[in-house]
Parts: sequence; C-alpha cells; structure tokens
Amino acid sequence: MKHQFYLPSSDKDRAVWLQNFSTKLAVYAVLLSIAPGTLTSVHNDSEFYSQLVLFIKQIKDYLKNLISFKKVLST
Repeated sequence: MKHQFYLPSSDKDRAVWLQNFSTKLAVYAVLLSIAPGTLTSVHNDSEFYSQLVLFIKQIKDYLKNLISFKKVLST
C-alpha cells in the first residue's frame, strides 16, 4: 500500500495547511495542554511561512519581468 504524505506538495497549499493547523491547534490547546508560548510560536511560524511564500513569488515574477526586458533590449 502506498503511503500518502499528509502535507501538500506546493508551497501555497502548505501555507494554507499550516494556517489551518495553527487555527485548529488553538482550539484544542487546553485539551492537549499546549502552552500559550507554543501557540504563539506556531502562529508566528505560520504567518512567516505565508509571507515568505508570497515574497518568493514576487521575486520570481520580478525576475521573469527582468528577463523579458533584457530580451527586448537585446533584440
């Protein structure tokens, strides 16, 4: 039987998964005896990952535009 990995493969989907995990973890924190500092850390990590994914996309788009511009200049 093939093992299915529980994390999505794309960065964008992983960011959504992590945000959902952070939200659900906060709901069950008392039941699972999770310290408030841990919740804060998971939330901050989730936010940072989402921002990082967005930033990388912006850099890739910018690079693609620069390459296109270079091609225009060199023709």
